[in-house]
Amino acid sequence: MKPLPPGFQESLVATVASALERMAFMVGEPVDAMSGDVHHMASIDVTVDGAPYAVTVSATDGALQELLSSLADTDGFDEEAAQFAVNELANVLGGEVLRVLGGDRLPSTLGLPRAGGPSGDPSTTVRAALDFLGESLEVAVTPGGAR
Repeated sequence: MKPLPPGFQESLVATVASALERMAFMVGEPVDAMSGDVHHMASIDVTVDGAPYAVTVSATDGALQELLSSLADTDGFDEEAAQFAVNELANVLGGEVLRVLGGDRLPSTLGLPRAGGPSGDPSTTVRAALDFLGESLEVAVTPGGAR
C-alpha cells in the first residue's frame, strides 16, 4: 500500500472546494468533520502508477438537494436522484483526486462509481469535509481501499 503524499489533506480540501464551486456554484467552509446525518454515499476506485485508492463521497440530504437544484434547476428531490447525484460527485471528485495524485502524468485508471463505502484500513484515510450552511459533504481517500 502506497501512503498518501505529505500535504495531501490540504490539497484535497482545496480541490474539493474548487470543484464544487466550479461545477455547482456551491461555496463551502472547510470543517473538521461532517455535521448532520449521512444519507448517501458512493465510492470510486482510482489507481495511480499501480497504487490503488478508494475515493468515497458522503453527503447529507440538504447538500445533495443544493447540488441538484444548482445543476438541474429543480427543487425535486428523491432517493434515486440523490444517489445519482452522489455517484456523479464520486466520479467527478475521483477524477480530481486522480489528478492531484499525479494521474495526469503517470499511468492511471478511474473506475465506475458505486453506492457504499470503501474497503481498506480506515486509519489511513484522509478526509476533506465541507459545510454548506449546516449541510455537509465529505470526500475520503483510502490508500489500498479499492475493490
